[in-house]
Amino acid sequence: MTLINYLSRVHFADSVLEDALHSEMERNQCTRPLVVFQNGYDGGTDFLDRLISGFPYRSEIALHPIPTGRIDEADIQALNVARASHKADVVVAFGSSNAIAIGGWSVSSAGRDGAAQNINTRRCAPYFFAVPGIENLPTFHANAQILADETFPKPAAFAQPDVIIFDPTLTVGETPQRTASAAVTAMVRCVEAYVSDAFNPPADGIALDGVIRTAQNLHSTIATDTLDGRRELMAASLNGMLAQQKSVGIIQSLASALAHDAHDQIDHGAISRLLLPAVLEFQATDRTNARYDQLKSVFNIPLRMGLPEGLKQFLADLPLPQSLSELGLTQSDIRRTIRSAQMSWGTSAITEETLMPLLVSTP
Repeated sequence: MTLINYLSRVHFADSVLEDALHSEMERNQCTRPLVVFQNGYDGGTDFLDRLISGFPYRSEIALHPIPTGRIDEADIQALNVARASHKADVVVAFGSSNAIAIGGWSVSSAGRDGAAQNINTRRCAPYFFAVPGIENLPTFHANAQILADETFPKPAAFAQPDVIIFDPTLTVGETPQRTASAAVTAMVRCVEAYVSDAFNPPADGIALDGVIRTAQNLHSTIATDTLDGRRELMAASLNGMLAQQKSVGIIQSLASALAHDAHDQIDHGAISRLLLPAVLEFQATDRTNARYDQLKSVFNIPLRMGLPEGLKQFLADLPLPQSLSELGLTQSDIRRTIRSAQMSWGTSAITEETLMPLLVSTP
């Protein structure tokens, strides 16, 4: 039996942040928001000011900045203490995927605590609102494939956001590098979902739509920063999140593990851009060929060329590092990740022959 379930309420529109936040606060009778954001990834003071201005006038607001880099247990505990001290009835995670991830972990912890947080609704845990910026949302899928490393954050522990507010104006002015990284991450999520053999027709359609939006807008938006292009790429990011109902693919798991080895100082999009052609080449089967051909038509890849090679060329001129070594990764990092992958999946599906050439090769 296949269970298909999409849970979050989603607002998506230009400049919707303030109105959506105000309406959801009122709708859920929340008055004590705790705003979580990552230093350096809050979209700038103007966007943070916009967020704060969206709360109803009677709100008692607390701000909780988190450090850059890897999230550890101490960061989560500090947020839990701040949440309990403020008696927060809603956690609003803003900006980076790390802020949203730690917000999800904290709300999940509050639910396990079982203490009533919202005196108006008698809800046992705070509400959880997510307001993403240029970065994609973290993985919320309960069946996410994770590597065999007890120190690696477990996506299944995240609380699913009650509300997600997508406002494309929050991404205008982002650098070409961060734009490219975010768009590639969204594209990889959609591609992996689309070629997966899990049965979920709605997710297939959502994934293919996300691929199309990325293919048509990635390069043009990097070249010319337009709101129309930003809107399309943010829509692809939403598609990538929803399509992960089909589970999380190998590329995303490997990218997360490699970034973890680098203490999360490198982004998943830069790694995924290098992994995508190699893993698709390795995964190609008779089953995937029909889906590969459909994707080739989306990217205008010639019939004589395979999908992996065509995507390699499509991604070649992005303003991202050209090799894993340029990202600071080493042979030891790759071998450690491969061992974890083999332990986690119980198979030798990914080998050194697949990944080692990416240390020095160019896309």
